[in-house]
Amino acid sequence: MLKLNASYSKKVPAGEEYSSQSFHASVEVELPDGLTQDQLQARIHETFDLVRNSVEAELHGNHIARERLEGYKKALMDNKLPVESCYISHMLSEFYFEPISKINLFYLGYKPALNLLRQKKRPSAIFLAIDELAGGVYHAAEELGIAIPDELSVVGLNNLELCEKFHPALSSIAQPFEEMGRRAVELLLNRLQGTAPVPFVHERLTASLVVRQSSVIYQPSFAPSGATLHR
Repeated sequence: MLKLNASYSKKVPAGEEYSSQSFHASVEVELPDGLTQDQLQARIHETFDLVRNSVEAELHGNHIARERLEGYKKALMDNKLPVESCYISHMLSEFYFEPISKINLFYLGYKPALNLLRQKKRPSAIFLAIDELAGGVYHAAEELGIAIPDELSVVGLNNLELCEKFHPALSSIAQPFEEMGRRAVELLLNRLQGTAPVPFVHERLTASLVVRQSSVIYQPSFAPSGATLHR
């Protein structure tokens, strides 16, 4: 019985350069006896592709998070509001390299929200990178005696079904998932038929805000800026 060890790592991009952080994946696979040279080479390539694709998927998710943060900043600037680092809360360091399925999202929303809402000039609104963080944010606000939405508006992202289960119901940005799926299939079929114009296509589709009871119109007397909980 042969054992194959494969590993792959890549540094996290930071603008045009790379940060000191990196994503890493490794795997050990047992190979059966009697494989031909071609079969062995194929298994080696499959295993390496597995770990490489795992790392690239994590990097892609990190890229999406950076784009969401840039969108938050642009929205503030477009509305002539200051972008202040004290109102931007990133994922806690102990969770940074964990897959989302292994993260306690309630805790991940609760602790940063406490820090944001305890500031002397607390934000009047919090934008969440994902809807699932809302439970922790709601709990932090209740603990500090801050009413949603009268004193704090909360808006999530993805417009999941659970938005209706929060009290008050969570306003959220709805992504056009049906359109995304349709376009993905169209691009795949075009590529299979040899009619795709370029190897990779990057398209931006329009999202929409679904307003529920967790948000109200901005009142300048509340606070100088909005905040975001961001991966």
